[in-house]
Amino acid sequence: MAALTFFERNQVARRKFAGLEETLELWCEKRREKQRETDAVRMQLGQLEARKEKLTDALIDGLIDKDAFQSRNEKLLFEHRRLQEKLRVPIDPDAEKERLRKFLEQVKSLAPLYDSAKSHEKRNIVRWATSNRTVAGKSVEFKPSNWLEAAQFVLAAPYGEGQRPTPRTPTEMLIRRLDELNEFLKEEKEPDLLRDLLDMFDRLIRADVANPDK
Repeated sequence: MAALTFFERNQVARRKFAGLEETLELWCEKRREKQRETDAVRMQLGQLEARKEKLTDALIDGLIDKDAFQSRNEKLLFEHRRLQEKLRVPIDPDAEKERLRKFLEQVKSLAPLYDSAKSHEKRNIVRWATSNRTVAGKSVEFKPSNWLEAAQFVLAAPYGEGQRPTPRTPTEMLIRRLDELNEFLKEEKEPDLLRDLLDMFDRLIRADVANPDK
């Protein structure tokens, strides 16, 4: 019961997603900007390869000595590593946006999902969605995980038809929280657990829709 009480206490009011879609699109556009920057980095890498080829040709033709070649080549290699680091994580803005939208739809009502889950599924939800669990006497205290706090912040923003983020929930903070959620979904340390939980949420949501009076 302690876990159910925790999820009920941390429940986010169901809101229309019109405003959230607008914010997700704004976030997606910022990701597209990063993608364009990535395309520019790839172009720079191509130019760097051309410079390396010219440098090698200069050494072969005797236009520079070996020491000069090594010195210039080291600088080119350093620049190559720096640019490659920028390409370390591929960006697919539209796929990331859709994954975020679906994830937020799934986790906005954790309490009824938890209540409908089987025993082993409930244990996984608690393990995944809480942190710093403490026992005081006969009571158990839970704290939301970092991703749940980020999701709560995004979902609790005053969305609705014709509404935009207010100064109390500035767009920059919403974007930052969406970045955190996106990184969580991409770098989750237990991807199998995450996949299983999201599949379970899909099943429970479908069952709830099919049996609204259950």
